[in-house]
Amino acid sequence: MNRGQSHVVGVALLLAASAIALGTLTMGVGQLMESRAADADAQRVATGMAEAIQPRQTTGYRADRIRFTDGRLETVQREVRIYRNGTIVGTYDAMALRYESGEQRVAFVGGAIVRRHGESSWLVREPPISGSVTRGVLLVGLSHLEAGNVAVGTSGTTSIPIRTNVSHERADLGSGTFAVGIETTAVDAFRRYFEERDVPTVLEDVDGDGVRSVRARFPGERRAYLVHHRLSLEVADG
Repeated sequence: MNRGQSHVVGVALLLAASAIALGTLTMGVGQLMESRAADADAQRVATGMAEAIQPRQTTGYRADRIRFTDGRLETVQREVRIYRNGTIVGTYDAMALRYESGEQRVAFVGGAIVRRHGESSWLVREPPISGSVTRGVLLVGLSHLEAGNVAVGTSGTTSIPIRTNVSHERADLGSGTFAVGIETTAVDAFRRYFEERDVPTVLEDVDGDGVRSVRARFPGERRAYLVHHRLSLEVADG
């Protein structure tokens, strides 16, 4: 091969390498833009859930919307359990409302709102459970979605009407040592939340359905009260 042919081959190889690099860069930029769009969508859904579902602040009828551009909104079965002195004294249906798009998830469960991206999860709204060791009181707020099977999917911009009718009940759970178990696929977010507040936790699959619960064990003898927020939920296809 003479010098001229070598030069031509070298230029061709350089152009090919540049094309591959440019294609890789374009793919990377595209994936980054898709990731940012998905993250913005999940954040929009989390904000929408927080605005549309306000069990503690609302009594009676409320209507709002949840907006997203891609994904699926559905209800999934979840339970919250209350323990006194190590024994379950109440098992409550805490139907969750969940949004899912690829690796992005947002869920309302038991009154809390949690986001999940891949294996990472964090709370957007804290669970409505509070206690005072000095006063010996534990207040357990439980939001119960009363809804049928909901499944709304879209691949384009949509606005989903959300309607709730909220009522409240209060019950005295007596005195003892209490724990609250929340069934969720985002166990890390709830576990981290409680343990940052010096409330030890254990993970368990109580009913063998493959979904673990985070059982938060509140130290010390105390009197507990349950504030039960019932939300009759309607989700319409936008």
